[in-house]
Amino acid sequence: MRMTNYPNGFAAGISIRGVPLMQTHPGTVFWVSNNTTLSPNEVGASNNNPGTYQRPFSTLAYAISRCQSNKGDIIFVKPGHAETVSTAIALALNIAGIAVIGLGSGLNRPTFTLDTATTTTIAVSAANVMLSNLILSANFADIVSTFTVTAKDFTLHNCQIRATATNMNFLHVVDTGTVDNASDGLTVLDCEWFEPDAATLAFALVDSTADRWDVEGNTMVTGNATADTAALFTCATGKNLTNLRVLRNNIDVTGNAASTAGTLITGDGTAGTGIIAYNNLKHLDATTEILITATHTWGLFENRATAVANAQGYLLPAVDA
Repeated sequence: MRMTNYPNGFAAGISIRGVPLMQTHPGTVFWVSNNTTLSPNEVGASNNNPGTYQRPFSTLAYAISRCQSNKGDIIFVKPGHAETVSTAIALALNIAGIAVIGLGSGLNRPTFTLDTATTTTIAVSAANVMLSNLILSANFADIVSTFTVTAKDFTLHNCQIRATATNMNFLHVVDTGTVDNASDGLTVLDCEWFEPDAATLAFALVDSTADRWDVEGNTMVTGNATADTAALFTCATGKNLTNLRVLRNNIDVTGNAASTAGTLITGDGTAGTGIIAYNNLKHLDATTEILITATHTWGLFENRATAVANAQGYLLPAVDA
């Protein structure tokens, strides 16, 4: 039995049994799945398929190649899909305005495993791209970054970044590259980063000035054991984050013992603007406990930290008198 198909939609809308169904996107929908458990009437995945629900593509890279820039195309990735990414060019987010949405929950979400080399990464070179509900896994030691972001308004939502083993790790999740303002509008919402390896560094390596970053509601549990390395952002010399929003993140990091830098953010910029509020940080720096490098100019409100097991975090830095 074939599924009824109306590829051009309904100009005046449609209702079924009195329930209106709204077309909420203008672009084309593609499907990706290499799960061998097939739905009724579904055929095995192949990039020779048309990319429909019943005849899906087998790789995300091919689905991206079929999208058109800034048309609102959506790629749905079915539960149980698994791909391996082995180079810096194997999976490129290079079509602007697309959304990649994983289906399923828990470990049944689509999984993309990066391996083979420290330089393996997912390159984000087109603007206005969103990834949602995916698992990104490291299967090689000290991969520099999950994503290399050189385009504006990249969104990462409800994704889990994880190691396959203690010595199979990402050093960072995001690397911005060195061109100022190329990564403006980076948004990371409700994601998880689980990285037990001691070589782990900051969530984001900020090698360039950027504007409008929004990092909210994330959980990060990392094995960072390197002194003077921040848990969240390591900013290069003279680089600033403006109109920044860092809100309600919970971070447990084992590093920064006796650090002279910020346990949350490290850098020497003096032109940053924005708000950092309601974040919680568990760390091991019982000596100096500097949350953010002293030259910063962001507004801080209700951030708490502790280096003591079984103790409540306290306001850091001190409350303005």
